[in-house]
Amino acid sequence: EPFAVSRLAHDAAVASLEDEDYKRTILDANKSGMQYLYQSFTSLGYDVVQSHTNFLFVDMKCDTSIMFERLMRMGILIRPCAAWGLKNYARITIGSEEQNRKLVDALKQLSKKH
Repeated sequence: EPFAVSRLAHDAAVASLEDEDYKRTILDANKSGMQYLYQSFTSLGYDVVQSHTNFLFVDMKCDTSIMFERLMRMGILIRPCAAWGLKNYARITIGSEEQNRKLVDALKQLSKKH
């Protein structure tokens, strides 16, 4: 499964929580990334649920299984929410600045095509 977490990743995450400087850096980066994605998604016409986590819940205004396939071909993974009866919604994790920009650029390309 593309979103599974290994035991090693779990242990590394737990250890990182003990490093206060690292934790602050990551929290700041997540907050900045969330603001960037929130503003970008809303400017593209998507509805975004306010979040206090490391992901956003986004109404993509289309069947996200189609969006998932198109983005996956571009090397980007999102999580469609059709399994929960929400076919137009996706759960999108906040990434690095580079990953976030790549996602927004890809969404802009796809919106121009359709």
